[in-house]
Amino acid sequence: MLSVFPSLLILGIFAPFILRLSVGVYFFYTGYRHIKEEREILVKEFANKFKTIAKPLVVIVAIIEMILGLSLVAGFLTQIAAILGMIFALKLLWFKNKYPHFAKNDRTLYIIIFVILLSLLFTGAG
Repeated sequence: MLSVFPSLLILGIFAPFILRLSVGVYFFYTGYRHIKEEREILVKEFANKFKTIAKPLVVIVAIIEMILGLSLVAGFLTQIAAILGMIFALKLLWFKNKYPHFAKNDRTLYIIIFVILLSLLFTGAG
């Protein structure tokens, strides 16, 4: 196949690294935001369904997000982190209507994150 910039093809090895880094930073930032900035709002949102465990649930989910992000950024167990991230992205898609403060972003972002993580699952760590 013809390429407009054939000299850039040698940098293709960095593509999975860039994808892994960007999704990892997203997950880490989202977990940090859920703990530091939006904890009380999320506890109120979850309190309707999970009465007594709402506060620890928010903290546990945020910590899982941060660990997932750090694992992707560091490249540690990337394929396992990709599987967990895909499950998390599907959960966020499902939570979009139920818990709007938990899943603030557009559905398209969660679909893109799912596809990036699926790509990382098949291509490896990067």
